[in-house]
Amino acid sequence: MNNSPTLLFSKFAALLKDNFPERDFSSQIVLGLWHPKFLPAADKFLPRFSRVHIGFSLPIARDHFPPETVDGYSINFMVLSTKEGRLFIKEMQAAGKQILTWTVNDPVEAREAVRMGLDYVMTDRTKVLGNVLTEFESLGKDGVEKKYKESGEVFDTWARWSRYTFWRGLIWCFLTFRFNQAGKQMDSDVTHPN
Repeated sequence: MNNSPTLLFSKFAALLKDNFPERDFSSQIVLGLWHPKFLPAADKFLPRFSRVHIGFSLPIARDHFPPETVDGYSINFMVLSTKEGRLFIKEMQAAGKQILTWTVNDPVEAREAVRMGLDYVMTDRTKVLGNVLTEFESLGKDGVEKKYKESGEVFDTWARWSRYTFWRGLIWCFLTFRFNQAGKQMDSDVTHPN
Protein backbone atom coordinates (compact mmCIF):
# COMPACT_ATOMS: atom_id res chain seq x y z
CA MET A 1 0.00 0.00 0.00
CA ASN A 2 2.97 2.32 0.38
CA ASN A 3 4.09 2.26 -3.23
CA SER A 4 5.30 5.59 -4.55
CA PRO A 5 2.76 6.72 -7.17
CA THR A 6 5.50 8.43 -9.21
CA LEU A 7 7.77 5.40 -9.14
CA LEU A 8 4.97 2.95 -9.86
CA PHE A 9 3.39 4.81 -12.79
CA SER A 10 6.67 6.01 -14.32
CA LYS A 11 8.00 2.42 -14.32
CA PHE A 12 4.76 1.11 -15.77
CA ALA A 13 4.76 3.75 -18.53
CA ALA A 14 8.42 2.95 -19.32
CA LEU A 15 7.68 -0.78 -19.41
CA LEU A 16 4.92 -0.25 -21.96
CA LYS A 17 6.97 2.17 -24.07
CA ASP A 18 10.11 -0.01 -24.06
CA ASN A 19 8.41 -3.33 -24.72
CA PHE A 20 5.41 -2.32 -26.82
CA PRO A 21 6.32 0.95 -28.57
CA GLU A 22 3.67 0.57 -31.27
CA ARG A 23 0.78 -0.50 -29.01
CA ASP A 24 -1.71 1.71 -27.28
CA PHE A 25 -3.07 -0.09 -24.22
CA SER A 26 -5.20 2.80 -22.98
CA SER A 27 -8.44 1.15 -24.12
CA GLN A 28 -7.51 -2.16 -22.45
CA ILE A 29 -6.04 -1.17 -19.09
CA VAL A 30 -7.91 0.65 -16.35
CA LEU A 31 -6.03 2.18 -13.43
CA GLY A 32 -7.62 1.23 -10.12
CA LEU A 33 -6.87 4.02 -7.65
CA TRP A 34 -7.45 3.68 -3.92
CA HIS A 35 -5.62 6.82 -2.77
CA PRO A 36 -5.83 10.35 -4.26
CA LYS A 37 -2.04 10.71 -4.25
CA PHE A 38 -2.04 8.49 -7.35
CA LEU A 39 -4.02 11.04 -9.41
CA PRO A 40 -1.14 13.45 -10.24
CA ALA A 41 1.15 10.56 -11.22
CA ALA A 42 -1.61 9.12 -13.43
CA ASP A 43 -1.99 12.54 -15.07
CA LYS A 44 1.73 12.80 -15.68
CA PHE A 45 2.69 9.29 -16.79
CA LEU A 46 -0.50 7.61 -17.99
CA PRO A 47 -2.85 10.43 -19.03
CA ARG A 48 -4.78 8.41 -21.62
CA PHE A 49 -5.66 5.55 -19.29
CA SER A 50 -9.09 5.31 -17.66
CA ARG A 51 -9.21 5.58 -13.88
CA VAL A 52 -11.56 4.03 -11.40
CA HIS A 53 -11.57 4.71 -7.68
CA ILE A 54 -11.70 1.47 -5.68
CA GLY A 55 -13.06 1.80 -2.17
CA PHE A 56 -15.34 1.12 0.78
CA SER A 57 -16.11 4.72 1.67
CA LEU A 58 -18.51 7.09 -0.07
CA PRO A 59 -17.06 10.14 1.76
CA ILE A 60 -13.56 9.27 0.49
CA ALA A 61 -14.96 8.72 -3.02
CA ARG A 62 -16.81 12.07 -2.97
CA ASP A 63 -14.12 14.15 -1.26
CA HIS A 64 -10.97 12.75 -2.83
CA PHE A 65 -12.14 11.40 -6.21
CA PRO A 66 -14.65 13.91 -7.60
CA PRO A 67 -16.24 12.99 -10.94
CA GLU A 68 -13.86 15.15 -12.97
CA THR A 69 -10.87 13.10 -11.76
CA VAL A 70 -12.04 9.55 -12.54
CA ASP A 71 -14.03 7.61 -15.12
CA GLY A 72 -15.87 5.50 -12.60
CA TYR A 73 -16.12 4.04 -9.15
CA SER A 74 -15.65 0.48 -7.89
CA ILE A 75 -17.36 0.35 -4.52
CA ASN A 76 -18.22 -2.56 -2.22
CA PHE A 77 -21.78 -3.81 -2.79
CA MET A 78 -23.01 -3.41 0.79
CA VAL A 79 -21.90 0.23 0.77
CA LEU A 80 -23.78 0.87 -2.47
CA SER A 81 -26.90 -0.94 -1.21
CA THR A 82 -27.55 1.73 1.45
CA LYS A 83 -29.72 4.79 0.90
CA GLU A 84 -26.56 6.93 0.57
CA GLY A 85 -25.05 4.40 -1.82
CA ARG A 86 -28.10 4.45 -4.07
CA LEU A 87 -28.00 8.24 -4.16
CA PHE A 88 -24.28 8.06 -5.01
CA ILE A 89 -25.06 5.69 -7.91
CA LYS A 90 -27.69 8.07 -9.34
CA GLU A 91 -25.49 11.15 -8.96
CA MET A 92 -22.40 9.59 -10.49
CA GLN A 93 -24.26 7.91 -13.35
CA ALA A 94 -25.95 11.26 -14.06
CA ALA A 95 -22.41 12.71 -14.23
CA GLY A 96 -21.57 10.06 -16.84
CA LYS A 97 -19.55 7.80 -14.54
CA GLN A 98 -19.71 4.02 -14.52
CA ILE A 99 -20.35 2.21 -11.25
CA LEU A 100 -18.80 -1.17 -10.52
CA THR A 101 -19.47 -3.26 -7.46
CA TRP A 102 -17.86 -6.24 -5.80
CA THR A 103 -18.00 -9.03 -4.69
CA VAL A 104 -21.54 -10.24 -5.29
CA ASN A 105 -21.80 -14.02 -4.89
CA ASP A 106 -25.25 -14.37 -3.34
CA PRO A 107 -28.25 -14.68 -5.72
CA VAL A 108 -30.40 -12.28 -3.66
CA GLU A 109 -27.63 -9.66 -3.74
CA ALA A 110 -27.03 -10.31 -7.44
CA ARG A 111 -30.71 -9.62 -8.19
CA GLU A 112 -30.50 -6.41 -6.17
CA ALA A 113 -27.32 -5.31 -7.98
CA VAL A 114 -29.07 -5.75 -11.33
CA ARG A 115 -32.19 -4.00 -10.04
CA MET A 116 -30.05 -1.09 -8.80
CA GLY A 117 -28.82 -0.48 -12.35
CA LEU A 118 -25.11 -0.96 -11.65
CA ASP A 119 -22.91 -0.93 -14.74
CA TYR A 120 -20.66 -3.82 -13.71
CA VAL A 121 -20.94 -6.55 -11.08
CA MET A 122 -17.88 -8.52 -10.02
CA THR A 123 -18.43 -12.03 -8.71
CA ASP A 124 -16.60 -15.22 -7.85
CA ARG A 125 -19.71 -17.21 -8.79
CA THR A 126 -20.35 -16.50 -12.45
CA LYS A 127 -23.04 -19.17 -12.73
CA VAL A 128 -25.09 -17.49 -9.98
CA LEU A 129 -24.83 -14.10 -11.68
CA GLY A 130 -25.51 -15.67 -15.09
CA ASN A 131 -28.70 -17.29 -13.77
CA VAL A 132 -29.86 -13.97 -12.34
CA LEU A 133 -29.19 -12.15 -15.62
CA THR A 134 -31.06 -14.89 -17.52
CA GLU A 135 -34.04 -14.45 -15.17
CA PHE A 136 -34.11 -10.71 -15.79
CA GLU A 137 -33.95 -11.31 -19.56
CA SER A 138 -36.77 -13.85 -19.53
CA LEU A 139 -39.09 -12.39 -16.86
CA GLY A 140 -38.23 -8.71 -16.99
CA LYS A 141 -37.63 -6.54 -13.94
CA ASP A 142 -41.30 -6.61 -12.84
CA GLY A 143 -41.53 -10.37 -13.29
CA VAL A 144 -38.42 -10.98 -11.19
CA GLU A 145 -39.65 -8.66 -8.44
CA LYS A 146 -43.07 -10.36 -8.40
CA LYS A 147 -41.57 -13.88 -8.31
CA TYR A 148 -39.34 -13.19 -5.33
CA LYS A 149 -41.74 -10.96 -3.45
CA GLU A 150 -44.27 -13.81 -3.45
CA SER A 151 -41.64 -16.27 -2.18
CA GLY A 152 -40.39 -13.84 0.48
CA GLU A 153 -36.86 -13.93 -0.91
CA VAL A 154 -36.30 -10.19 -1.21
CA PHE A 155 -33.26 -8.04 -0.56
CA ASP A 156 -33.25 -6.12 2.72
CA THR A 157 -30.17 -3.95 3.19
CA TRP A 158 -30.39 -3.83 6.96
CA ALA A 159 -31.01 -7.55 7.42
CA ARG A 160 -27.98 -8.19 5.23
CA TRP A 161 -25.88 -5.65 7.15
CA SER A 162 -26.10 -7.88 10.21
CA ARG A 163 -23.99 -10.40 8.28
CA TYR A 164 -21.41 -7.75 7.47
CA THR A 165 -21.38 -5.28 10.35
CA PHE A 166 -18.54 -6.73 12.40
CA TRP A 167 -16.32 -7.54 9.42
CA ARG A 168 -17.09 -4.31 7.61
CA GLY A 169 -16.28 -2.31 10.74
CA LEU A 170 -13.04 -4.17 11.20
CA ILE A 171 -12.08 -3.74 7.54
CA TRP A 172 -13.07 -0.06 7.62
CA CYS A 173 -10.83 0.55 10.65
CA PHE A 174 -7.93 -1.28 9.02
CA LEU A 175 -8.30 0.47 5.67
CA THR A 176 -8.74 3.90 7.25
CA PHE A 177 -5.57 3.35 9.26
CA ARG A 178 -3.68 2.12 6.17
CA PHE A 179 -5.08 4.98 4.03
CA ASN A 180 -3.80 7.54 6.54
CA GLN A 181 -0.47 5.76 7.06
CA ALA A 182 0.09 5.48 3.30
CA GLY A 183 -0.64 9.18 2.89
CA LYS A 184 1.92 10.04 5.57
CA GLN A 185 4.49 7.69 3.97
CA MET A 186 3.93 9.21 0.53
CA ASP A 187 4.24 12.71 2.00
CA SER A 188 7.51 11.65 3.59
CA ASP A 189 8.74 10.21 0.26
CA VAL A 190 8.09 13.54 -1.43
CA THR A 191 9.78 15.65 1.26
CA HIS A 192 12.70 13.25 1.88
CA PRO A 193 13.49 11.46 -1.42
CA ASN A 194 16.30 8.91 -1.42
